[in-house]
Amino acid sequence: MKSFLLKIAVFSLLQGLVAAGLLWSYDPSKETNFLAATSAKHWRLAHKAPPRLIITGGSNVPFGLQSDLIEKAVGRTVVNMGLAAGLGLDFMLAEIQPSLRSGDMVLISLEYDQFSGGYDPDVIQQVLVFRPSNVRFLRAKHLRKVILDRGLILAGAMVRRAVISFNPFGAFQDRDRPTAAHGYNTWGDLRAHYGKPPMLSAEAPDRLVPPGREWPSPSAIKTLTRFASHCHDYGVQVAFSFPPQQLARLNNDRRAVDQIASALQSIPHLIVLDSPDEQSYLAELFYDTGYHLNEQGAALRTRRLIEDLVRTPKVPSENDGGNP
Repeated sequence: MKSFLLKIAVFSLLQGLVAAGLLWSYDPSKETNFLAATSAKHWRLAHKAPPRLIITGGSNVPFGLQSDLIEKAVGRTVVNMGLAAGLGLDFMLAEIQPSLRSGDMVLISLEYDQFSGGYDPDVIQQVLVFRPSNVRFLRAKHLRKVILDRGLILAGAMVRRAVISFNPFGAFQDRDRPTAAHGYNTWGDLRAHYGKPPMLSAEAPDRLVPPGREWPSPSAIKTLTRFASHCHDYGVQVAFSFPPQQLARLNNDRRAVDQIASALQSIPHLIVLDSPDEQSYLAELFYDTGYHLNEQGAALRTRRLIEDLVRTPKVPSENDGGNP
C-alpha cells in the first residue's frame, strides 16, 4: 500500500512539474480571437490616470463607438472596456470597479437581453483562458457553471496554449477576420470591419428579448442600483446609453423595451443619457448584427453620444483618490 501511494505521489508530482513548466511559458498575448482583446483593454484601464470615461457593455460598445473623438470632445481619457454581452452585467461591472477612481465617469450600454441578469459561461471561460487573472472578477453565481463545470476544460485549454506558445506561428489562425483581436485600436474600439460589405440579414426583425418572462430582471436592476450608489459615494459618475437598434426591432418588443427604460430612470445616481428611440438607426448603418454598427453608423452614434455627454454636468469628487 505504501509503495502504491508513493508511486501516486511521484506521478502527481511529475504531472505538477510538467504543468508548471508549461504554464511558466504561458503567453496568450499573440492570440487573435475577438475576446483576447481583454488583456489590452485591462492594460489601458490600469495605466491611464483619471479623470477617465470608462465605457462598458456588450459588443455594441466596441463596434459602435469612436472613442478618440469622444476623448477630444469631453476632455477625459476614454477606455473602451466593452467586449461581449455574454460576459453578463455582474462580470462587466466587477472587472472595472477595482480600478475606478474619484473623478472618473462610467458609461454602461447593455444589449436588451442582458437585462435578464444572465451570462454565457462559454464566453467567460474564454476570457479566463486569454487572461487568467480575470478569475478574480467571478461572483458566486459563476461558481457552478464556470468553475465546477468547466474547471478541467479551462486548465486543459491553458496547457494546450502553453504548448502552442513554443511554436511562434501557432496562434495566428484568425489573422484575416475583421472581428479578430488585432482589429481593435488603442482605445479599445473595433475598427477592422470598417469598409467591409454589410453582412446583416434583410429578413424580418426578430425578437430583442425572449418572450414569457419579466423584463427587466429585478436582479439586474438591483445590481445596477448597487453599483451606481457605490460609485456615487466615491465621486464616480455612472451613466447609461441605450444600444443601437433598428426601430422595427424596438417596436417588435416595445413593451419590454419601455419597461427597461422606465426601470433605468428609477435608479438613483444613474444618469440616463438617451432613450431607446434616440438610439435607433437605419438598417444600412449596421454591419453583421442588429447591435453592430458600421463605420457610418458608429460615427453617427458617436456624435449623438458626444452631444449628450457634453450636456452632463460633472459632479465634484467627494473622496479624492478614492477607490470604489
